Amino acid sequence: MLFADDFVYANLKYTTNSDNSVTVVDGKRASGEVIIPFDVRNKNKVYVVTAIEHNAFEGNNAITAVTIPSSVSTIGYSAFNGCKSLRRVMDASRVTEMQGFEYTDCTNLTSVTLSGALQKVGYRSFAGTALTQLVLPASMKEIGSSA
Repeated sequence: MLFADDFVYANLKYTTNSDNSVTVVDGKRASGEVIIPFDVRNKNKVYVVTAIEHNAFEGNNAITAVTIPSSVSTIGYSAFNGCKSLRRVMDASRVTEMQGFEYTDCTNLTSVTLSGALQKVGYRSFAGTALTQLVLPASMKEIGSSA
């Protein structure tokens, strides 16, 4: 039986997955412009970052920008909910569906560029933001209510 191994790299806490990838599980200690890496090294092993856990950054008022790499295929609900200083998001992930509430109540969020793979924006994903620029991909098929 394999057990998950938690570790911190550049102020982000990760947990290992059975497929030798990692999930960002806690970003509450991060600050400023956060660039989630494509991969991270721990104990002489390289892990690809494939997911951001639900609530991972929730309420972190110290982050101002987030860049999400193409290695990420899952972003949990409320992942960045209530990050009041967050102003810009650059999402290059492989996520096809936003589950909902990802950026709700990020009151200073003005600019978001979404992944080219995205097909659905979930319920209230951007409610309570100050968006002035939202770049949607051509692949977009559905935008949830109150998004």
